[in-house]
Amino acid sequence: MLQQIDDNPPASAGAKPEELHEYFADILPNYDRDRVFTGDIKKVIKWFNYLNESGALSTEEEEKANEEEE
Repeated sequence: MLQQIDDNPPASAGAKPEELHEYFADILPNYDRDRVFTGDIKKVIKWFNYLNESGALSTEEEEKANEEEE
């Protein structure tokens, strides 16, 4: 989700179920449509937005961690 935020921003958690499933299919094409419910998608989007707004998600930290491992 973080990698696609500029090109494909998260759908609103209050969007129609069809829109939520379409968004989720865009970011995770192989997700199990029978086991992932609309409520699950809403929770993922809400948590992503919360973590992203609080600064807990950062590509800089990932890059530093990768450099340290090498």
